[in-house]
Amino acid sequence: MAVADLGTVQIRYDLHGRPDGPRVALFCGRAMSRRFWHVTLVPRLVDAGYRVLTLDNRGSGDTVAPPGPYTVPQLADDAGALLDRLGWQSVAVCGLSLGGMIAERVAATRPGVRAAVLLASSGTPTTFQRAVLAAHQEESAHGPYGPDVSALVELMTTVPAYALLADEPMAATMLAHLRLRTGDGRGPVDQGAAAAGWAGSDQQRAAWAAITAPALLVAFEHDILFPPHAVRAAAEEIRSARYAEVPGVAHGDALVRAAGAIGDLTTGFLREAFPVPARWQAA
Repeated sequence: MAVADLGTVQIRYDLHGRPDGPRVALFCGRAMSRRFWHVTLVPRLVDAGYRVLTLDNRGSGDTVAPPGPYTVPQLADDAGALLDRLGWQSVAVCGLSLGGMIAERVAATRPGVRAAVLLASSGTPTTFQRAVLAAHQEESAHGPYGPDVSALVELMTTVPAYALLADEPMAATMLAHLRLRTGDGRGPVDQGAAAAGWAGSDQQRAAWAAITAPALLVAFEHDILFPPHAVRAAAEEIRSARYAEVPGVAHGDALVRAAGAIGDLTTGFLREAFPVPARWQAA
């Protein structure tokens, strides 16, 4: 683990893969640790020849939580400052949920972004999404809910209904994880407010219009926060964007249950949009 002191926040990050490989930055979702990437997407990207950056957003993982509330532009500025510190001008960006919102802002504002992979993060607004994001804003304004209430809300919005109905073991595992995650303090709450302020906003649509790099928007079949039809509609608003869908998973379980499929989509897209030189692939 390395630390970058950016003045207003100290960002914890890791670098993976060959130092001379094309560079890919992975941005985390709300309350997500960068270490989750280490057991899902990082091995696939490293095997494909990429140099990979993982970092914790302010307020989660090993990065401290400065006073909020936060905004997506602020979180994207943190990421951009770290990229500048590392000298990463030419880069591909990828993010999940809130991390995808950060990625689309970075892609819209940094001319060196060569490709963007947006996982369950970019979609036209739905009634259910508006209700969930309003709850995040209320929680940020009035203080965190208790851990059990927060865990219940997360469980109902991120785990497939069929898994809850069948009482699959994964549901109990996810609940235990969420109870731990919601004990992290104000950081995840203020990250939720950042997502709420960005999703469906004029700022987000302006970012979509400003993205010129090739983009892949990925939806998960059972995701009720960013349903496939909403992600597909967003893809139509971004030039040079394509759409893909991962079957059988929802917002909260996709990186576990479908890590292989997500890895295939991501590496396949990057090989086209931001390829590793052939001489490195053979090394």
